[in-house]
Amino acid sequence: MEGDGAWALVHNANNRLYYDTDTTTLYIKAQNVNMSGSSVDISTPKFYLGQGSTQFISGSNGNIEISS
Repeated sequence: MEGDGAWALVHNANNRLYYDTDTTTLYIKAQNVNMSGSSVDISTPKFYLGQGSTQFISGSNGNIEISS
């Protein structure tokens, strides 16, 4: 930690968790992520689940799109 609030947990380039104080962004990069619990809330004004532009679920501005 640099004393500016930035921090990182790094295993390698493909598996890391870090906070960027310049963009106030929390980055999670991993080959597999497991979130579990009896109450998991994810709140966001827009989202994208998928990879590329052929199979995905996305939402923003009151709209939702499912493509397969």
